[in-house]
Amino acid sequence: MKRLYISLMTILMSVVVSTKLFAQTNLPYYGDCLQIQLKVCSNDDNENTSGTKSDDPKSGNKPSFSPKKAPTIGQKGNVIYLYGQFGGLTLDLLSGGTQVYSALVPAGADEIVLPDDLSGIYELQLNDGSFVYSCEVEF
Repeated sequence: MKRLYISLMTILMSVVVSTKLFAQTNLPYYGDCLQIQLKVCSNDDNENTSGTKSDDPKSGNKPSFSPKKAPTIGQKGNVIYLYGQFGGLTLDLLSGGTQVYSALVPAGADEIVLPDDLSGIYELQLNDGSFVYSCEVEF
């Protein structure tokens, strides 16, 4: 009886663990592409940093929020998979701080095909006007 109980508990735990892992990766499967976790930085240029009160209702003490969840993208060759996670944004590729490629990405885009002549390591930045999502990519 004890063996049966241990076996059932083992099966139950493996089902729970695999379900949790699957639930965390709710992204569509695009074959063997590389999954990349993006870093998120605020792009808020309207912050009142002078310490003086302004007539702008957005100025002053801002409430604290929990951090924005960093999205995951995919890469396979020169194709970047966005999985339709973003509204309209700008994609930039930087090499040594210099912009080498830029493109406007329509809202809900699933993938972006980059030029074939890219080689090396670049910083990829996705800017939606409020946040900049970035990572390193290698072609």
